[in-house]
Amino acid sequence: MNLEMKLDMSQGCFERRKYPRFKPESKIYILHSIFGSVTDISIAGLSYTYYSWKGDSAEAVPKSATIFSIEEHYLDDIPLEVVNDEVIRSSSSILPQIKKRRIRFSGLTEKQLKKLELFLLANVDVPEVGGEEQERYRQIASAENFSAVL
Repeated sequence: MNLEMKLDMSQGCFERRKYPRFKPESKIYILHSIFGSVTDISIAGLSYTYYSWKGDSAEAVPKSATIFSIEEHYLDDIPLEVVNDEVIRSSSSILPQIKKRRIRFSGLTEKQLKKLELFLLANVDVPEVGGEEQERYRQIASAENFSAVL
């Protein structure tokens, strides 16, 4: 059974998303025209926070991004679309405002989807997978092997 099916089975009756989101076990970042810190992630998308200077013009979000963890796992050229972008801390001083952006992965290839699945198993705690099985995925996704797996 693949992660997508396990994630689908774990969906609660009040969950409005098709797939549950998970908190990263360690730091995960996203990089496109800005740099952000991922707050939650799923097989379908993610949310991240980033700094924006007040008065900055609303720049167009690129159609793809790189997602990476401190364990040196990365997903390159992941297609995305913005679902929501909101200010979570406004600033009236010279400090930047903090924003939260929610994105959906769009148009993933089969290879990208498999690599995303492995990335999730290596970087988030998925209760439905279990300790031994998830540890096996983490070993497969070691920094030396991650990019060579697919």
